[in-house]
Amino acid sequence: MKRIRQIHFYLGVFFAPLIVIFALSGALQTFRLQEAPKGSSYTPPAWIVKLADIHKDQRAAHVQGQPRSLPLQWFVVVMSVGLICTSLLGIYMGFKFNYDKRLLLGLIALGFVIPLALLYL
Repeated sequence: MKRIRQIHFYLGVFFAPLIVIFALSGALQTFRLQEAPKGSSYTPPAWIVKLADIHKDQRAAHVQGQPRSLPLQWFVVVMSVGLICTSLLGIYMGFKFNYDKRLLLGLIALGFVIPLALLYL
């Protein structure tokens, strides 16, 4: 169990900076803050546009024809696998260290049900 906690810890710490960047840029994109709506006077701030380009296109600037960074694309795939692994390890440790398995199962179920329900509201 100590080894699992170490793996969970190191994967989490290693990928945390990129996860935070992707979470922030994804949250901003949820409301399309990187886009100027047609007929609006809104001009998106440059830093939001840059974050969106990194998140969506794996490139540093919104330049037509600039290729995506293949190494960054692969690193994001590895980060995604790492995030999945740390999440599953976290759930596993939750069941190992917590005596109320029904509470954990309920929370996991709510983690699926609430987003699906909100999708249809």
